[in-house]
Order: sequence, then structure tokens, then C-alpha cells
Amino acid sequence: NGRPRRPLPPSWLLGVLLAVFALGTVLSAVFVFTTVRDIVAAWRVTSQNPPTPEPVAQVTDSETGVIVPVATPKPGDTPVPTPEVGAWTGTDRVTILVMGIDRRQGEDEKGYLTDTMMLVTMDPSARTAAMLSIPRDLWVTIPGYGLNKINAAYPLGEMNKTPGGGPALTMLTVEQNFRVDVHHFATVDFRGFVTVVDAIGGISVEVPYPLKDDAYPTDDGSNYMRFYIPAGLQWLDGATALRYARSRNFDTDFGRQRRQQQVLQAIREQGLKLDLLPRLPEFIRLLSGSV
Repeated sequence: NGRPRRPLPPSWLLGVLLAVFALGTVLSAVFVFTTVRDIVAAWRVTSQNPPTPEPVAQVTDSETGVIVPVATPKPGDTPVPTPEVGAWTGTDRVTILVMGIDRRQGEDEKGYLTDTMMLVTMDPSARTAAMLSIPRDLWVTIPGYGLNKINAAYPLGEMNKTPGGGPALTMLTVEQNFRVDVHHFATVDFRGFVTVVDAIGGISVEVPYPLKDDAYPTDDGSNYMRFYIPAGLQWLDGATALRYARSRNFDTDFGRQRRQQQVLQAIREQGLKLDLLPRLPEFIRLLSGSV
């Protein structure tokens, strides 16, 4: 009923086939080994150790917590010139770059981002003045360092020890991107701002609508707090005025700029009401460590 079995090949034939298979395996292994050896031998080894990456300086944005890398100048980059300031004639327009930096009490390291940037220009002949706020996240060309956010100019100048440091590099950045002459600068930290407002007894500000910020950074920057201010005419002390001017969660960045200009105008008005100009030397001594 079943099919007849095929006869097995002779044992000598099985031995020959096994020998051929073994020989083919050995030859294949030798071929693969020699091929890989020749490829590896052709590689050019330039160093026994992996290259060490260049260190990149970093600063942390106090409001967003984002770590911002700051570049260093590369060979062939445009050198950073030193700003030149001529003698003032008494009638020429004067433009000052005002910068608020996020330095807090107890912090000694350099590399602060400019939290606020504002051009204040005065025309003595016409007896007029104007303010122009510059968005801190504006994408510009920083001389000698290429494209970056404009608020990175200050730490770049400080960390890389450019002529004049962070203020000079920021002035040059504004001049070259806005095509205006910047004659002087002023920087103020958080402590200095609070000191100014408290020294004049606070300021009166018309808040346009209720403002609430559930993620305002605490004084030490380690956490967040809730800040609320109702609409209407409000009397603000130094700490409250700083929060009102700094908050980025009330509205847009343009709203923040309007609030900062509003606070500066309120400081001016309060100072004039109190006739504080004769006390200017006293205020200079008071703010010597912060402005």
C-alpha cells in the first residue's frame, strides 16, 4: 500500500557533501573577515579621543525658566566696535537706552538678560521727549555674534568681555538694527526699581481692566505666585509696581510695554509733585548699587 522507500545515498557521498559544506562555510567566514578588515584599515583615524565640545554659556530666563544659550564669537566674525560718545552741545537730541535687568538681591554672577528695554529720547530745542519700548524677544543681528534675541546682547557682552561689556554691546545692537544714535545707557535691577518707587511714596496708576497672573515668579525665582490687581485708579508701592510692570501673563507683550511706560510716567509725575529735582544727589547716592 505505501510507496517504496528511496535508497539512501552511500555513506561516502554524504561525507563528501558534508566536507564541501564545511569548506564553503570556512571560506565565506574568511571572505567576510578580510573584507571588513580592509574597510576598517582604510578609515582615517584623526584622534584617539573623541573631540571635546566647546562650552556654551547659558543664562536662565527668570520668567519662563527657559535656558538660553549665548554664543561666543567665531573666527572671522565681525569685531565688536567700541561705542564713541562725543561732547554734548546742549541743544542736540539725546537718546538713552534704559534697561531693566533681572538681577536680584544676593546674586553676584554676570549674564543677566535684559527684562525691559526702552529708548528714551529728548529734544532740548523743542522741549519734547518720547519713549519707545523694544520687545525683549525681538530677533536681531548682534554685532560679532550673529542672529539672536535682542535681550541676549547684554549677557553676551558681559560673558565675553567685549569693550564696554553688556551695556555697550546692547547699545550697538540697538544702533545697528534701528539706525538711531544711542548716546548713553542706564540699567536698573529689581531692587533699584522698588527703591525708587518706595522713595517717592508710591505711584498712582490707572489700571485699564482687572489683571490676574496665576504664574508670577516669586522674588527668589524658585516658584510662582498669584497676583491680582483690580481695575481703576490704584496706588502702588514699589513691589506692586514691579509686578504690574513685569507680568507677562496679564495680556500681550505690547500690553506689558504700555504698562511699563505708564509706570515710568507715573514716577515722573509723582517726582514733580513732590519737587524732588533738588534732592537728585540724595537719590543718586540711594541708588548707587542698583542703577
